[in-house]
Amino acid sequence: MMRILNVLPWSPLTRVGGYETFVKETGKELVRRGHSVFVLGHVPLGPRFHRTSEEGILYVQIGNMKPQGYSTPKVSIRYLFSLFRYIVGTIPYLAKVIVLYDIDSVIFYREQFQAPLAITARLFGGRPWLAHVVIRRLRGSGSLWHWLNRALINCFSGVFTYVRYFNTGEQFIDNLAELRRHKPSRIFFLPGGIDTTNIERLQPKPWMQQAKENVDYLVVCPRRLTVQKGAHVLLESIPKVISGLRGEKPLFVFAHDGELRTYIHVRSRSLGIEQFVLVSPEPLVGTLMCELIKCADLVVVPSLSEEDFGMVFLEAWSAKVPVVSTNVGGIAGVISDGVTGVLVAPGDRAHLAEAIVSLLHAPDLRRKLADSGFKMVNSRFNIHQVASELANILEMN
Repeated sequence: MMRILNVLPWSPLTRVGGYETFVKETGKELVRRGHSVFVLGHVPLGPRFHRTSEEGILYVQIGNMKPQGYSTPKVSIRYLFSLFRYIVGTIPYLAKVIVLYDIDSVIFYREQFQAPLAITARLFGGRPWLAHVVIRRLRGSGSLWHWLNRALINCFSGVFTYVRYFNTGEQFIDNLAELRRHKPSRIFFLPGGIDTTNIERLQPKPWMQQAKENVDYLVVCPRRLTVQKGAHVLLESIPKVISGLRGEKPLFVFAHDGELRTYIHVRSRSLGIEQFVLVSPEPLVGTLMCELIKCADLVVVPSLSEEDFGMVFLEAWSAKVPVVSTNVGGIAGVISDGVTGVLVAPGDRAHLAEAIVSLLHAPDLRRKLADSGFKMVNSRFNIHQVASELANILEMN
């Protein structure tokens, strides 16, 4: 029997979505197999080292360590300092949990810069793994960053990656191959996953249902309101969408938070489209976002750069809602254009508006795309299948 600790950097343990859903669902599979599963993470507000248990998984909450000063597309000095604070602040709790619960394996999520925590895990008897990492191709094998990245990766016993292919800038990257250059024998492809039955059981909030009832079409943009995520591109395309709908009324819901929140309010007024735009009063994440998506006729993800995967597509398809997005990053590895969704060039407002109007006027096509996406989720991204693969990797290694 293994004792497995999952370490979530600055992620609220109460949220359902993203890594938290992955950890919870894979954890349940590991518990079913007889293993013990623990999660070390943070809450926005709460007591230090507070412990709760749910479905056989023990959650250890250690307070607020959210990164500060992050703005796309650049990483600020303030953000890097908060990363340092996170690592220093987490080390004593990590060591305590490993010793207290006699942990065998420790899984870190996303950042190879958690290498100091991996070294700590080794010192106190836990075997460190890194999950869901993305490697960018670096400038030559002799560069400082190349060797730094390689050194960080090698602090972990093995790596799980959920991205097979993606592109950044003009480069098309084979993420699996890049990772295996750093650690050839210890890389495992483990895609993200979702449980469609969890989405099916959700009940949208009354205000979401009312928003749907008062318009002809509800279009949801479930991404952070940042330049990188392209929220402003969608906003600028709305006048052309309204013109193309010829009197039918859409409502575009910008359902997250970010640096463009104020801009969207101001710009929608200057464009004269404020009656067609709703910015959620608070960011909708996890189950709240999925509840809103269930009310949508269309989900639009207008990203401009470096999307790695896109769990939001799996959530939309699980709710049988079609998607429009851009051909950047790992999106093309998830969406098959014309089969499970529609892809447009990043930043092309005219083409984006045309795609939105065409789909809103074609309910049969929307249904066909959504059904294809739903089938793909169940065949390729079923969380139970992914969890079983994770359990097999840990048990054999």
